[in-house]
Amino acid sequence: MRVSLHLIHIALQQITSTYCWYFCWYMAGPRRNVPTLREKMALTDTFIRQTKYSGKPPGDKHSDGGGLHIFVQPSGTYWRLSYRFDGKQKSLSLGVYPAVSLAAPRKLREQAREQLAAGEDPGAIKKATREESKRVASETFEAIGRLWLEKTSARRGPKTQSRVRS
Repeated sequence: MRVSLHLIHIALQQITSTYCWYFCWYMAGPRRNVPTLREKMALTDTFIRQTKYSGKPPGDKHSDGGGLHIFVQPSGTYWRLSYRFDGKQKSLSLGVYPAVSLAAPRKLREQAREQLAAGEDPGAIKKATREESKRVASETFEAIGRLWLEKTSARRGPKTQSRVRS
């Protein structure tokens, strides 16, 4: 009794749900380490260095994953993090590329994810820390001294006031 190769091929398909190597070796199994359309590769330092502005008015975006992307404009390459908070799409600036390397924005992305999971807005936190650092910088000894000098200037004559200021 002679069985055709075609019937063997069909039987092997039903049993193993993969193709036998001598029929279709290229369909033997799923390909690994090859990015699909849904899986994009993360950005590399070489790719970012070689990226140039294409001339499109809004600029070019290249994604790293998890909302992190570079935004290429004629003025430079900027790190941005896109996220949603309270149903609104927001964007957080993380720095300029040559000054901020590849690892720092990824670290900041993870911190932002933790803040979002805790129910906090990363943009509002960044703004609050910036305002706090400005407030602390304005409270230096010199600033407090100048403030005191202005408040007590009525008790001194103009000549003494100019001498105290210098």
